[in-house]
Amino acid sequence: MSIHSSFLFLIVVKKELFIFIICLLVSFLLWVIHQLNQTYIGNYNINVCIVQIPESYSEDTIIHPIKIEIKASGLKTLMIERYVPDTLYLPFRVLKKTSKKNVYQISSAAISGSDVFPVKFKLMRINPDTVYIPFKLKKKSH
Repeated sequence: MSIHSSFLFLIVVKKELFIFIICLLVSFLLWVIHQLNQTYIGNYNINVCIVQIPESYSEDTIIHPIKIEIKASGLKTLMIERYVPDTLYLPFRVLKKTSKKNVYQISSAAISGSDVFPVKFKLMRINPDTVYIPFKLKKKSH
């Protein structure tokens, strides 16, 4: 092999290697885009802090731990993972009274419609979806 033919061989190999690396990068980018368009389900533990309780009751805030299941696309899931709050503040008025005494239901609309989440998502499940609040009326002082 002459110097000229070995030089030509190196140029061809470098060109083929360059084309291979470009194809590899393009396929990786297409794979990432595909994965971000998939739908994922994630579970998150958060504390619900019930605020704005009527003044006639002895409690002013109540903290209750819940687990929520969220369905969202890959990009939205990444945003939620990064910015999921430790505590979600819900006003007492959004709770729904149940037939049991002092038991209130947390509506999915109150959680999914909250402004603390950076993106919109579908709330699949809240566990537990009810809160027992042992209310006592404040004693009137004379």
